[in-house]
Amino acid sequence: MTLRLVYIDDEVELGELMQEFMHDQDVALHCFDKEQDAIEFCRGNTPDLVLIDYRLRHMTGVDVARQLPPNIPKILVTGELELPKCDEFQQVISKPFDFKVIIKLITEAVSAQQLAE
Repeated sequence: MTLRLVYIDDEVELGELMQEFMHDQDVALHCFDKEQDAIEFCRGNTPDLVLIDYRLRHMTGVDVARQLPPNIPKILVTGELELPKCDEFQQVISKPFDFKVIIKLITEAVSAQQLAE
């Protein structure tokens, strides 16, 4: 089963790296560098997992997460040392991140989804 993954980061290059890394995985990856485009996509397509950078162009990752449907699992990706308390995320990944960590999270998300079905 293909996992539907959304990656939101204002650094286009990181989205391109994510696309390249996920090329051989069983993942339908959608990368966004504009917050509103990602929000609209997620509202209409309900991905299985959303990875959101904290510092974006016009809002924070927390602001974006709060505008997404609550049933979508969200992971915050950040290089920030101090973050506000937020219950919107299932997990926080620190930048620079290891792509092996991302694969582990995707595998866990697929397993959790299969158990729910």
